[in-house]
Amino acid sequence: MTQPKRPRYCSYLLRCWAETDASGEVILWRFSLEDPRTGQRRGFAHLTDLVIALQDELMGEKQGVK
Repeated sequence: MTQPKRPRYCSYLLRCWAETDASGEVILWRFSLEDPRTGQRRGFAHLTDLVIALQDELMGEKQGVK
């Protein structure tokens, strides 16, 4: 069985925002990634998780290709 072709480009809406403590100091950053074609949105508490998700998506991990 042949695998569906991956698109030659991907576009995402990336949102980044800082969470702060009571004094206004940034304590951490949060991220969300939205696929504008499907409306699917995923949230990330850590930048490394966001990067891993993008690598998996772009390198074909979802389709079993490494």
